[in-house]
Amino acid sequence: MIFTLARLVTACEDYLLTQEVDTACQNITKTLAWYLRSAGFVKDTIPDEINGRHTAYERYKGLTVLAHHHPQPVASKPHDHGCTWAIYGVATAKTAMYEWELVEPAKDGQRGKVRLKRFFWIMPGMAFYFPRGVIHSHQTYDDSKLIRIEGMNIRSNRFKVGGEYFDPISTEVDSTWRSGRSALTTGCVPVAW
Repeated sequence: MIFTLARLVTACEDYLLTQEVDTACQNITKTLAWYLRSAGFVKDTIPDEINGRHTAYERYKGLTVLAHHHPQPVASKPHDHGCTWAIYGVATAKTAMYEWELVEPAKDGQRGKVRLKRFFWIMPGMAFYFPRGVIHSHQTYDDSKLIRIEGMNIRSNRFKVGGEYFDPISTEVDSTWRSGRSALTTGCVPVAW
């Protein structure tokens, strides 16, 4: 099979049109992980010339595929994706993913406060699904490439979906929180507690 961005987008849109959102996103996660194992797909979709985030595909008010190439390590701030969901897939170099728990909502123009809930590694060829409303962040290392698929582009000027950033009050993992949703990690490696 030839792995192309066009085929990935078609598969994603088919899932979203024919399945309930959570099931569709789980299937998109599996499919993205499969595509990320293709060197040709990675080379064509995330070329070395990209520095930072690039919109590889965007349907007006709909599905968005973002290609990220970070030659140097980067860390995102804790954030959500407003009224939509996000799927992260790693093509090269491991990526640390963090999931945060809301402690205090935003008010009076101040960011909300969050506490670290868990963290884990996504290795090349793996993907992870964050449902709507889940606060998360990531840290890349070395020369990394990843794909992020969203239900809609939260940074588009075409519409507002309300994604927010949050300030951490604690980065200690709550050792009592060990179970929880699987979110279909397709092989994510939990970081040792």
